[in-house]
Amino acid sequence: MPRNDWNAYKELFLHEMKENGKQTVLVNIALEQLRQEVAAVKVDIGGLKVKAAIAGGMAGVVGTALVTLVFSLLR
Repeated sequence: MPRNDWNAYKELFLHEMKENGKQTVLVNIALEQLRQEVAAVKVDIGGLKVKAAIAGGMAGVVGTALVTLVFSLLR
């Protein structure tokens, strides 16, 4: 490229801007997919929290019933 060829530099610059624009679109698509996957993981975690709370509550009831039964048999 000649040293003072503004048109060639302008074309190179515009070409690079266009390529950067394409890359930006691809990055935005990847980020959107990542956001969707994170949202799905959050929903899964919420479901697991509910299941853990139910299982813990049931274990507490069963444990309390067993202790009550043992104490009632010892009297």
